[in-house]
Amino acid sequence: MTGEGNSSTLQLYKELEQLMYRSRCDMTITFRELSKAAGAENPLQGLELLKKAFADYDRIFESNPSGKTSIEKTPDSELWISWFERYLKRVKEDNLKTEERIAIMNSANPKFVLRNWMAVLAYEKAEKGDYSTLQELETLLQSPYEEQDDESTSKWYQRTPAWA
Repeated sequence: MTGEGNSSTLQLYKELEQLMYRSRCDMTITFRELSKAAGAENPLQGLELLKKAFADYDRIFESNPSGKTSIEKTPDSELWISWFERYLKRVKEDNLKTEERIAIMNSANPKFVLRNWMAVLAYEKAEKGDYSTLQELETLLQSPYEEQDDESTSKWYQRTPAWA
């Protein structure tokens, strides 16, 4: 959303903050994945792309056993769908190519940030004389906005694990 001074953009952002808080979404992952979700054809497709950010996506967007719709409506899902409809409308107003939007948003939203659970893993190994995790995180965080290899992404680009 490039129109930073636009009051409707600010309102959209404030609503997103409230929805993220209400749904316990990871802020870093939400904003990073939102760059891809901006190219979605419809709200449900966009929200599916944000799935990784949600603490409990499957509870909010329950599958509908009747098969008539792709999700069973819940109060939170309706709020998200409504927000996403307005977001996609706002994105179209910017008239940016998908690749350009992704580049702009990703340059402002890091993919990797040092989280407490990551530091704990590095600290615990370092206490035993194994600095490999510390070195791995140092390398990763030298380029936090860049895509990394699949192994690093699956290991470090995630919500806080349940054990932490």
